[in-house]
Amino acid sequence: MKITETAVKVKQSHKFKEAAFMVSQEDQSHLLHILRDQVYSDKVLAVIREYSTNAMDANIEAGNPDRPIEVKIPSTWDLFFSVRDFGPGLSFERIQNVFVKYGSSTKRNSNSEVGQLGIGAKSGFAYGHQFTIESYIDGTKTIYSAIIDESKCGKVVLLSESKTEEEDGTKIIIPVKSTDVQAFIRKSSSLYSWFKVAPKVKGIQESTWAVLLSDLRGKPLVSGPGWEVMESGTSTVRMGCLPYPLSADALNITYGNPLYGMIHNQRILIDVPIGSVQITPSRESLSYDPATIKVITDMLKGVRKEMQKKIKAQIDDCKTLWEARNVAESFKDKATHSLVEGLVWKGHNVTSNLFRFKSEEASFKIIELGYSRYHHGFPSKIRNIICKDIPVFIQKDKAILVEDDMIDDSSRHESQRINPLLKGLTTPPDGFKTYVKVVLLKKGKDWDIGINKNGFDCPNIVKLSSLVRYKRDELKDYGGSGGSGGSSGSYSPEKNKSKQLRFILDKNVVGYKRQDYFEVCDIDLNAGGVCVEVSSYNLKGCSNYCNTDSLHDYLRRFSKDFGVKLPEIIALKPKLFSEESVKDQWITLDEWFTTKAAGLIPAAFFQEILDLEEYIENNSSEAIPAILAKRVSPKITDPKSPFLAHVKKIGSGQRPVSKYSRDVLDTLSIPYRKIVESLRKNTTITSLLSHYPLLEIVETYPHTKAELKVKLISDYINMTDSTK
Repeated sequence: MKITETAVKVKQSHKFKEAAFMVSQEDQSHLLHILRDQVYSDKVLAVIREYSTNAMDANIEAGNPDRPIEVKIPSTWDLFFSVRDFGPGLSFERIQNVFVKYGSSTKRNSNSEVGQLGIGAKSGFAYGHQFTIESYIDGTKTIYSAIIDESKCGKVVLLSESKTEEEDGTKIIIPVKSTDVQAFIRKSSSLYSWFKVAPKVKGIQESTWAVLLSDLRGKPLVSGPGWEVMESGTSTVRMGCLPYPLSADALNITYGNPLYGMIHNQRILIDVPIGSVQITPSRESLSYDPATIKVITDMLKGVRKEMQKKIKAQIDDCKTLWEARNVAESFKDKATHSLVEGLVWKGHNVTSNLFRFKSEEASFKIIELGYSRYHHGFPSKIRNIICKDIPVFIQKDKAILVEDDMIDDSSRHESQRINPLLKGLTTPPDGFKTYVKVVLLKKGKDWDIGINKNGFDCPNIVKLSSLVRYKRDELKDYGGSGGSGGSSGSYSPEKNKSKQLRFILDKNVVGYKRQDYFEVCDIDLNAGGVCVEVSSYNLKGCSNYCNTDSLHDYLRRFSKDFGVKLPEIIALKPKLFSEESVKDQWITLDEWFTTKAAGLIPAAFFQEILDLEEYIENNSSEAIPAILAKRVSPKITDPKSPFLAHVKKIGSGQRPVSKYSRDVLDTLSIPYRKIVESLRKNTTITSLLSHYPLLEIVETYPHTKAELKVKLISDYINMTDSTK
């Protein structure tokens, strides 16, 4: 790659004393160490990038620009990374005159190759003290060893020469540490995903490599000559085969500039000609000189115009306003909002994907049953509808819009027509279409006015009257009446009549209805065991009436995290549960947990969690410890003061660390609530107030007379410390 240099002319009025900049012999090894080692922030990536691009350049030099280079990925049983090109090879003369010389390059007279700096060939020394060079020229294989010798400058040693049938070219072989194998795999796949001519990769299964590459970049949302907007990643400039992250700050592009949104929101890729922009010596980033800034800025402006044209064309091609707004929304999600701002489809604005109706025009009821544990059949009523509520473009076939044309019809039976459509609520017959949600449309008296105003044209609207009305016995596991039937579970006479049920723990439960967590059982009540009380598929015996799916989740998590075998849990109807014979032979789930808690989990675990909760609670801007830590602590005279120990732990801004996750606490907070509550007496705040009881009356720190209050509080703490 050609280097852009500015000619410099110096005029002097007369002869001055001068001293030229240079490198002394004694400092040579130090400077070379900087060039080969400290230039690169990522040593593994530097090795992969420099030798791979050198190999690509060698192929170009030999007239084979479209031929893939060959790369061997390291593994735990083969700890070498290698890159093989099919260029002219490295003669000893070329090694002497170019390869070993820092700053020497054969690529500065052409923009067909990406090299120019003359330091990349030595990047192997950034990773280790030795690497191997294999050169193939005219049937002769020559092996060189590049090493850091006693001089600390490094040298290349010719080890052997032999006959070969290998094609001309060069192979660089880098010994790899076993701990870096995954880093080489990950970073090589990331780099090579940008190569227009993909390397031929060895040492890893093709299927595994394909998955690695596919996970890195998605399909472009929109593209044009030399640019594309990607589904994922960061905004990037690609020159040759190398990507360089794009920085709005370095381009002097600030928030509010449309180009700022392009860089930050659109994940844009721009291809630039080799030599059109400058790079840093490490080749890890662009060098944002004025010429580079202008080139990239001009390209961004041009790309923005092209993007707007393409997006507008896609919107114009839409058959409905509904589809047009979904198209616009797809770009708003993954691109900047300004690209679709002001665009219209047949006179209707597509910037917003919201259709607004007044109460007298229309209302909508979104019904979600059996699919999300958080909805449980309680439909939400809305007057506005977003295209995504019925995704027919982005998430096709996930929902259905039903027009309620039977408002005053006695045969309406809404639930028996709609509930069978909901995924997870019933077991439908073969071929029966189900959905995640049903949106029920109720037209108002001014419906036509609303349509004319909104242009509402959602496709595939079905009428309620056209839906089959199913009875309970016509569909297996049919849900209860109305919108709320799905929360307690599917209709099952056998389960409803049984006085004893087994709580399912040994498998993942499909569906989110309370009844799904139980199965009918017939056990000997005299045998005893662990039980809970059940009523309408609500459980009693663990923090009163416990949510069934929560209990299922934390029981399984408890077993997995602490290696405890869960007992068989029998759910008994209230009448049976209250019998004295049952009480004598059975223990409740709470009692079982209390027994298991003893010695299973150290108290320190709960203390860690409580400290974490306390940290979150007391590190807000108005919290006492945080404020006292900043303003009072410097005035405390006793270095062993309990107050200083407290603020160091809580008020310093350092988050307490526990080897257990918050999920574990949530799992155990119910069965171990008594233990947790007892430990709250020993929290750091409680301990602090035992030393300084008057601090309890300090709630927030008012700005008025702040200095005086700091003095009074610090005097109080110092006095208390001196008397204890």
